[in-house]
Amino acid sequence: MKKLMLFFLCTVALATGFCLGVMAEDAVPQEYEESDTAYTIYTDAQYKEVLVGVYEGTLPNKTIVLGCDISVTYDLYMEKPCDITIDLNGKTYTNNYRPVKTGDFDLRHKDAIIRIKNGNMVCNFCVFVFQNNRNTEYSSVDNMGQVYLENVNIDSAEEVIYWYGGYGGVLSFKNCNLNVRGDYKTNGGGTCGTGNGMLYQMEGCTFDGFNAHCALPGSYFKDCVIYDRELFIDSWHGHGENGSDVEIELTNVQVDVQLKLNDARIDPVLYDCTYPKVVLTGNQQLIVAYTSPTCDKAGTKTDYKGSATGVLDESYNAPALGHTIDTVKDVRYINYFEKGFKQGYCGRCENNATETEASAPAVFTSLGFSYSKYDGAPNSVVQGFKFNEEARAYLGEDFEFGIVAAVNESEEAKDVLSLPKAIKATLKEGYFEIKIGGINDNLRDKCIVFCAYMINNGETYYLDNGETKEAVKGHTYNEILTYNG
Repeated sequence: MKKLMLFFLCTVALATGFCLGVMAEDAVPQEYEESDTAYTIYTDAQYKEVLVGVYEGTLPNKTIVLGCDISVTYDLYMEKPCDITIDLNGKTYTNNYRPVKTGDFDLRHKDAIIRIKNGNMVCNFCVFVFQNNRNTEYSSVDNMGQVYLENVNIDSAEEVIYWYGGYGGVLSFKNCNLNVRGDYKTNGGGTCGTGNGMLYQMEGCTFDGFNAHCALPGSYFKDCVIYDRELFIDSWHGHGENGSDVEIELTNVQVDVQLKLNDARIDPVLYDCTYPKVVLTGNQQLIVAYTSPTCDKAGTKTDYKGSATGVLDESYNAPALGHTIDTVKDVRYINYFEKGFKQGYCGRCENNATETEASAPAVFTSLGFSYSKYDGAPNSVVQGFKFNEEARAYLGEDFEFGIVAAVNESEEAKDVLSLPKAIKATLKEGYFEIKIGGINDNLRDKCIVFCAYMINNGETYYLDNGETKEAVKGHTYNEILTYNG
């Protein structure tokens, strides 16, 4: 992470007041360019002219687009409702101006809105944005404005965002990288003098440390990385509804140093976050951390209640999800009369796996036994089967099945197909059965193999009485009478 930021610094250090994006033979336009939707500016003077014009209302409100890398020397005091959009257009905006206690944008009204997108910003003196309610003329709980950033990289000498007199308004950042060269976090300020609270909406960002102070309900961090410095969560007021604690939600957030909580009135709830350690400053602070169930692991809930050592909630129930096979490479059948386990690529965990719950159709259905029963006369026994055609797609091309019958006096035999006088018939589909007749009184306890067989991947299996077997003994007529009651 730091190496990437250093590379970024080396790159943006080239930014000057000259229009580097314009070809050498082209002159920098003397005037800004206006279209139906935007102003394209090329110089510091044009930037100031358009920015002030949009803010004051002397120019129609359109997006301000950088036509090249620029260096600016102007800070805007936003003391009334306004909504300004700047499209960096992949370029670099550098501010070398040294104001007194202000930033590039000094927000002094709750409806003062700045939106910046798509490029790089460098602040070589101090900060990018102040949110200020200490000015006597504008001091009010309603003067903390709104900042919306998207796809912006900011490199600052000090804090990127700073508040005077409290925390309020909105910070909404998406896919941004905020880096600080000095010994500061990316944002900071004094205590929450207004009591208003701040709405944080952070998604897909990296921060060189972060102070999430006085969060309002609905605040969240999602898919973010906090590197080099801690994530510090604090509050000075009860910003929840009806005086309740405020929950701030963190989802898939990576904290590289530590997660620190300094007030019992704000309760972080973590989902699938990583952090090397937790720091709580009192015995009433609460952090609840969840991990989502995966294909092969159950989800967990851990409570940090006044202790940096988490306690696992044993009553929490989030069972493992099981693998879902998107691309089936094979099927493992334990019993061909039961569903098989698909094997292949699991789209959920993106690994080769075996599904947890079998879903491939059973290859055969057992239709059971039937028999004739005539006193003093030869009788017969029948075992029936059905081949399930939908299972054919999950078997190798060389599989074979059929029926086999043989007299077998041994305990079990693996080579029934090779026994003397064994009768075998290969089949292709549908319902089938095998019948043994001529069983007189002297043969009622004679063990007879009469079942189905299957050869798959060179291995022979016998399908008998609803079971798949590698060796089979067979049945007697009297046994079959007991099977059927």
